[in-house]
Amino acid sequence: MNSTEPQTNRQHSHTTYINIICFFCFFTAGGLGTLFEEWGYWQNLSWSIANAAFITGCVLSGVQLADKKWIIPASGFALMAIAFIGIFTLIPANTQEKIQEVAKNVILILPGMIMISSYKLFPLWVRFIGLVACGPYILILILARTEVELISFQLCMGAGYFLVELTAVIWGIYFLKILRRERRK
Repeated sequence: MNSTEPQTNRQHSHTTYINIICFFCFFTAGGLGTLFEEWGYWQNLSWSIANAAFITGCVLSGVQLADKKWIIPASGFALMAIAFIGIFTLIPANTQEKIQEVAKNVILILPGMIMISSYKLFPLWVRFIGLVACGPYILILILARTEVELISFQLCMGAGYFLVELTAVIWGIYFLKILRRERRK
């Protein structure tokens, strides 16, 4: 092997560890943001860090899965990253115009989760929890069509965000379990 060629197994190992760190940062920074003043600087910063970590984890997961020829779930991770890039740019989403823009971005979450759920190495319940996480976002799409009250939007967004955070942590744990299983072979 040429010394300039990537060491695939080592890269997959590093990617798995980076993924789990990113997904735990997403969960931690997202939760931490709820402790700060609503729409304040620290809350926005915390949520921006959370989204950046999630986007990074999704991109790395997608690349890793594509390298292993899991093209459909890899594409799902790409869609999730794109959706959260849109949401990331809209923090804080505290006006009707921003709520409408968030709704446009959440359209990508459902197909992204459906595609990720085709990853057969995740247990069925992990794939199912990802689909359940889409529920609040579907509600956002419905509510955005009406002049949704900010509090209703915040409740749906918060519930959806928490469910995606939880799902991401579970993905990270299972990516680690899959890596350990592959190492034993």
